[in-house]
Amino acid sequence: QLEWLMADLKEANTPESRDRRPWIVAYGHRPMYCSNKECNDANPNAVRSSLEPLMKNNRVDLIFEGHEHSYERTFPVYDQVRTEVGFVNPTAPVHIIAGAAGCYEGIAPEKSLRSPWSAFANGLPGYTGYGHLAAVNATHLYWDQVLSEHDGYVLDSFWLVQEHHGKF
Repeated sequence: QLEWLMADLKEANTPESRDRRPWIVAYGHRPMYCSNKECNDANPNAVRSSLEPLMKNNRVDLIFEGHEHSYERTFPVYDQVRTEVGFVNPTAPVHIIAGAAGCYEGIAPEKSLRSPWSAFANGLPGYTGYGHLAAVNATHLYWDQVLSEHDGYVLDSFWLVQEHHGKF
């Protein structure tokens, strides 16, 4: 699987591929970053140590992860350090834990103190939801997280702007 991922990311970063599809969005099950009190079962350190350098070195813009039954969005982050405060021309990926769709176990317990790399986090009971991702154009992505039980209330949203696709 790792060989396939490395080859796929190499192909995605060719000038021809970036011209056709400038954004690189990755998906994974276990999160690299998580503020939940009981996040240890997701083993973020192991995931981070094995995949994070590959994602940054191949200029992945956005990473969706799950496992945790909550919603969280990071600032651009690498090696547990927030690289920017905003989302314009970041030099590291943004991570979204999109695990708030609900399950029989319920939403994850309350968050611990948020880390400096966490831009938004919500794990309160009753806040299940889903997200919309729009690749508006070659330089702008838009994301919003919508609450299911609250008439489509937008819980969180942000614009990711990248005018310099390619290596960080």
